Amino acid sequence: MTRQKKILLPSSPFEARMMELGRMFPPPPSHPLNELFAQRAKSIGEYDIGVRLRLKELQKKLPGFILTRVKGGTQFPISNLLREYFNDYAYRTHKHGFHSLPSSFNIIESFLTFSHDHLMFDLREEREHVLRLHDYIDWYTSGAFPDEPGVLKELLPEGVTFLYNMVAPTDDFRLETTNSELNIVGVAMVRHSTELSMIAYCGERPRPNCEENLPDDDVENLVSWRPEMETAAELSKEDRYLKEFPGYSKTIGLARFDLESRSFFVRSLHRDLGRHYLVDTDDPTAFPDHVTQAEKDKLLKECSKTLVRYDSLFSSLLFLMYLPVYFIVEHDRVLETTFSTELRTSRNSIKVRRAIRDIGRASIFFSRTVRCLQSVTDASIEDRRTIVPQDFTISKKGFWKKLAPGQVGEDKNGNPTVGKTWVERTDAWATHGLDEFVIRKDEEQVDGSKPGNLYVMRSGSHGMDVYKIGKTQRSPATRARELSTVSGVPSGFETLASWRVGDVDLAEKEVHRKLNNYRINRRREFFRAPLSTIIREIEVVIGEFAQKAAR
Repeated sequence: MTRQKKILLPSSPFEARMMELGRMFPPPPSHPLNELFAQRAKSIGEYDIGVRLRLKELQKKLPGFILTRVKGGTQFPISNLLREYFNDYAYRTHKHGFHSLPSSFNIIESFLTFSHDHLMFDLREEREHVLRLHDYIDWYTSGAFPDEPGVLKELLPEGVTFLYNMVAPTDDFRLETTNSELNIVGVAMVRHSTELSMIAYCGERPRPNCEENLPDDDVENLVSWRPEMETAAELSKEDRYLKEFPGYSKTIGLARFDLESRSFFVRSLHRDLGRHYLVDTDDPTAFPDHVTQAEKDKLLKECSKTLVRYDSLFSSLLFLMYLPVYFIVEHDRVLETTFSTELRTSRNSIKVRRAIRDIGRASIFFSRTVRCLQSVTDASIEDRRTIVPQDFTISKKGFWKKLAPGQVGEDKNGNPTVGKTWVERTDAWATHGLDEFVIRKDEEQVDGSKPGNLYVMRSGSHGMDVYKIGKTQRSPATRARELSTVSGVPSGFETLASWRVGDVDLAEKEVHRKLNNYRINRRREFFRAPLSTIIREIEVVIGEFAQKAAR
């Protein structure tokens, strides 16, 4: 009678990816085989000429590879955030190895793929969108969204990152939490089988009280305080604020959940403190190996208390997961806009030319296409909305516990496993549903002698990255129709973004001054610049005006 060897199957797409990476990476430093592996790798590197040449080629290509990824985005906040994580992981991997990756990797890895050509994690294919949040709120609260989240399995191509940028959020809605309010800046999502990973990038006000009594340098003594972003050593506490929204510190909600069981796998909250992120998570695998199980349970319980206070943020992910459906339903209002990345503006620099030579032109993005959803109406809408999220559960059924090397444990089905064992969890605080949440519209700041609207418009007949930035005391939609009639251009003007201001003359003058270097003709209101740059500078001006009005 022959004995069959049991094959351990992954319990989720995430675990499958981790198993695949585990086969490629060396054992962790705590593993007894680590030193033997390091010696063998050193020996191969010394005596195998082919390996030495391969490593030398990789070292040569690495700077260009990282440059083209970091500078090849749209420069919208959510795009920049993904590139911050990518840059940090690339630095850690190159300097300290794959086992130096921080806790954020457990969710951010969904948005990355491993490049065998560069032996480094790479960004996945991206599809980027721009919209006004209040339009989506109107659609969602009308009950038009699907009842079954499984529809996203059909709409989202597997392994493709979808990015959604909220334009002019200073006029739009904010989430109310227990002790603060959150301004939703951008959303990212990616699907792997039935698993959906999401990021909500927000500004928070007032800033978290937790940061005042924590040290800047002794972060290793606080397990929930993880030294994320090793590449940010030159930053200070002032860098925790979003540039577009003065006074709002960066807060990031990350989650991975299952579309079929309608439950969260893990949640993570990152609050930016400048040089580091303060991390609260219900992911048991995110803590260092030296933390005992008792300490881990205590920390998980403390983190859970914080996560509950941010339930509205994680509820908003369930509310925002249907953004892909919304863009399909409203496809007649979608305008595709192509504009340059930072690589295009510096394409003649030595670094970019060297990158083209080393890694090839095909993998370098000099421009990106963004799908912009035109706003339906300029009419005022309710100041507060109560959003009822989908019926998802925060349910932590269990987790993998690491064992001593060679020690045998069991998986969730009782099959033997080596080096880890499955632990069932019955903690009452770890399981609860998500309640409805309130999303509030800002009061319009109309202090000034001449209230009106700033707008950004574009005509399809104009060149790439050419936008009209102007003002009107009527609705931007009316102004767009008027311009389309009298300008004589083959295709009419479309409003991409607009802002309500108290003194439209002064605001327009300041915006034009800030963007003067991008102006095509000093007598006309046309500017050649990435759309994200234009929107960022306008929102900086709007924020400055709002601060002055509040004094």
